[in-house]
Amino acid sequence: KTREIFDKYATPSIQINAGATDVTVISIVDGVMKMKGEVVHPVPVITDIAQWITWLENTNIDAYIAYNGPRFDFPILVTTLKKHGF
Repeated sequence: KTREIFDKYATPSIQINAGATDVTVISIVDGVMKMKGEVVHPVPVITDIAQWITWLENTNIDAYIAYNGPRFDFPILVTTLKKHGF
């Protein structure tokens, strides 16, 4: 069965500033990414995109939910997809 949640971490292309860390609780210290203090393992964004598309193709979900999607997540997602030729 496919997981109903897709949660992956992408290697950021820019530095994560303090304001973003306050909102997302994601930080990078000495090259190590952490979420709420726990080490996570980011991958290149192209890898995340490929895994996300595969996940979408294998799910049977009627709705997709993103916190702050229309104002933040969706514009970044669309820009990233276009940048990588999707």
